[in-house]
This record gives sequence, structure tokens and C-alpha cells, in this order.
Amino acid sequence: MQGLKWNNKSVQRLIKENNNPDPMNIIRSKAREMVLNGFEKGWEGPPFDPFKLARLLNISIVPNESISDARILSINGIFQIEYNPYQKPSRINFNISHELGHILFVDWHETIRNREEDKIGDLWELEFLCDIAASEILLPYAEFSQEANGLPLNMASLLSISNNYQASLEAVFLRFAEVVNKPCAILIASFEADDKKKLTVDYVKPSSSSELIIPNNYAIPASSKVFECINSGWTSEGIETWDVFKGIEYKIFAIGLPPLKKHKRQRVGVFIAPEQFDQKPEKSIYTVNGDATQPRGEGIKIIVQLVNTTAAVGFGFGRAMSIRWPLSKTVLQAWKGKPDFKLGETKCTKLNNEIYVFQILAQKGIKPKFEGESILSYVSLQQGLEQLKFTALELNASIHMPLIGAGQAKGDWNIIEGMIYDELVQNNISVTVYVLPGTRFNPKNKSPLSLFDTRTIYEKR
Repeated sequence: MQGLKWNNKSVQRLIKENNNPDPMNIIRSKAREMVLNGFEKGWEGPPFDPFKLARLLNISIVPNESISDARILSINGIFQIEYNPYQKPSRINFNISHELGHILFVDWHETIRNREEDKIGDLWELEFLCDIAASEILLPYAEFSQEANGLPLNMASLLSISNNYQASLEAVFLRFAEVVNKPCAILIASFEADDKKKLTVDYVKPSSSSELIIPNNYAIPASSKVFECINSGWTSEGIETWDVFKGIEYKIFAIGLPPLKKHKRQRVGVFIAPEQFDQKPEKSIYTVNGDATQPRGEGIKIIVQLVNTTAAVGFGFGRAMSIRWPLSKTVLQAWKGKPDFKLGETKCTKLNNEIYVFQILAQKGIKPKFEGESILSYVSLQQGLEQLKFTALELNASIHMPLIGAGQAKGDWNIIEGMIYDELVQNNISVTVYVLPGTRFNPKNKSPLSLFDTRTIYEKR
């Protein structure tokens, strides 16, 4: 949807206030911040319950069987979401998440936002952006990448994600191709209102490693198995060569989707993957036994150091850095007390001709108030990783780090690893994570984002 002129006044205000011409990126960023705030407050899954997220954000949710889907309104300045409880659970979850998306717009309270309204005029722009927010909430940034990249490329995988996350297939389709590191594409197509012989593409999303180019409004060949999905829930599959495939055979997996509210056009979700491709991940985090203060390889290298709001380096990796690279402690102490010494800020320092240290201020103090409490700010870490991305690309540098945030800060490495993957690896930046031999560390899942067999590095030796 590049080059689209956005006309909705709420969307135009969003663009102006954020000084960013792409409202889809703005909404993704804001939704991810909402998700990370939820993680800090103990939100977890899958499935990721939007009702619980709303409660953590002090938003009231009440059933109202008189409305079609859901709506958000302001009662005496307090957020309230109302929803129809007589819907499928996945539909309810999507509706609640969609309404949470509305509060990402500063003018959301100026009118009641009804999910069931016709998307007339430019209203569809606002609703489309809230659908993007809903997919980010149900299939969260940093967590969902691991699930998506650990599954084979077929419709069964998408259905299993939908069940596991209790998310609608639309949400899964919106998110899957964004995070998977294998060549594939998804598209949503619609039949003509009264013609089951004409099927045109509404929306296309290829993965980052896919070379497929399918234009919107493309007419799917009448010989395709996709035409068999004339009712919601019907599935079909086949190996096909469309004219836009340039002579390459692709596996086609299709499923019938319900029409949009108050519209009669039957829709179809289509998942497309090459019949044959190299199953080895093209993008991965390299996890090795070793010491991150001694980064390996050639070229410019950046060591990532998570620092806390006291600037203390008496423990763990901070202490190791201060011993091997005393300048890292010197610049940190000089940074403390400056106006920009606040959560989410970063500092990059050249240690020698080949090595830099990139310090991210994302830890609140040095000790939690309660046993087992995390003092990591996921939002601040995400902001720091985003700045690290720009620095690494500018220096053409590789990234080297310990298990940042998972030690003294007591953050969840599964979330942190997903953040590293989404912010850095997906932008073609080489990342190596170093685990000291003998470290006792037991992640809840073996990550498909890493090229190392985690069982050999996390067990006590």
C-alpha cells in the first residue's frame, strides 16, 4: 500500500503528530509498545488474552448483546469497550484487540467507534489500521516470531497458530508473512458479489525472502484450486503456475473466509510457498559458547551492554566489560547525570579501531523490589535495539552480546531473543550471542531463531 494517500482525519492527525508519512508503521510501533508494557506487567501466553491486557491497562470491558461486534467509548473520561458475547471466541478476541487499537489514536474519544459500522468513505483507513494493531496484540511482537519460524509452510501451520493463539485467521494472515524467514506470501481475495467465477486479490503480503510480486486486483486464474473455496471454512490445495509466478511452481493452500460485515462477497485466504526451497533459515541468531567481551570475526564489531539507571557495573557482564574495556565504565559514569541519561537512551563508544560498545539504558535500578520481579524495561530495550539497528547499518558492523536482560534484570529471554530477531536479524544484521560455558540457563522453548543447538549451551557442565 505504498504511495497511498490517506484521507481520514484521524489518520492524517496521526501522521502529522508522529512526523511519519506511513501510518501503518506508526500503528505497529504503538501497538508493540502496548504489548511490551503488558509484558512488563505480567501479560503472557499463548494464547495472549486481550481481556487481561485491557485490565492491565485499566480499560473496562463489558458485554453488550445489543451491538453487532464491539465498540469503544469514553464514560466520564474512562475507557470502556463493549462487545457482543455471542460470537466465536476468536472473533471476540479480534474485536477486543481491534478496539484497543483505537486508543492508539489521540482523538479516539471524540466519537463512539463501532466495529460493525459500514466502512464508508475514508473510515476504512482507520479500521484497517486498527486491524493491524489487533494482529500485533493477538500475535505479539518478539513472541510470535519464534512460533512462526518453527513451523512448516502450509495451511495446517496457520490453522494451528490460529488455535494456539485463539486468533482469527485474518490476524494470522496479517502477521505470518511479516515475521517468517522463509519464502512465502499470503493474499486475501474476494469473489464478485454474484459471480463465483471471478476472484480478485484485495491484499498481498510476501515474506522478506520471497521474490513473488502479485498486484492488488490481480485476477486469479480460473483453473486454480482457490476457486473451490466457495464457502467459509472450505479448504483446497494444489501445485500451480500462475502467470505472475514466472514459470515457477508454487504450492497453493486456500481457505474460505467469511464476508466482511454487511457485504455479500465471499472471501478466500491464500497461502503460497515454493514447491521446493532450502529449509535452512536464511536469517538467524548465532548462539555460541564464549565471552562477549572478546567478539569474534572480521570487520567492525559492536558489543551490546545493557546498563541500569544507577550506572553501576559491579556485577555480571558490566563488571567483565569494565575489566577488559575500562573505557566502557568511564563513559558510563560520565553519562550518568546528563539530561539524556534516561530509560530508552543509548550511547555508542569506540573502544579501538574495530570494536565499539553500544550501551542501552533499559534496566530500572539493580535490585527488584520483590523476589523474582523483572527490572527490565522491554519498551526501553526495544527503543535501544532500534537505535542499534541504525548504528550497525551505518558502520556496516556485526553485533555481539551476552544474554542481555536475562541475568540481573530477570527478563524473559524468549521475548528478548524475539526482539533481537525482529529489530536486527530481520534487517540483515549479523548477531552473535555468547553464553559462558557452564551457565545455568533454561529457556522455556528451544528457539527456531538460533542456529545453535541450545541444549548444548544452557546445561550445567
